[in-house]
Amino acid sequence: SYRLATTIQILIFLSVLVYAFDCALDPLYVILLALFNDITMIPIAEDRQTASAEPEHAGVAGLVGFSMALGTMQSLSSLIFYLCMDQGLVKGIGSHQEYGYPNGVHAQ
Repeated sequence: SYRLATTIQILIFLSVLVYAFDCALDPLYVILLALFNDITMIPIAEDRQTASAEPEHAGVAGLVGFSMALGTMQSLSSLIFYLCMDQGLVKGIGSHQEYGYPNGVHAQ
């Protein structure tokens, strides 16, 4: 569920940056972000489940619902952090009037 939630977060966050804030993203950074996100998921994705005699039925609706809620909350926190960077509230980064808009990849 965390892997799906982070994919949803990246999708929502980058979409909002591009469409709402007119932020230009370098395609190389987006590819590297996706690659490094998948690399960090490798230790989490390992499963040591033993097979059962009967087929298991997964609760996909609950899993997708939880992932959507978690991904949306992560997106909101990333957007809040981006807006704090925009206002110069993050130490070391000035407001967009001085330095231009912060790059969206920095907020990830």
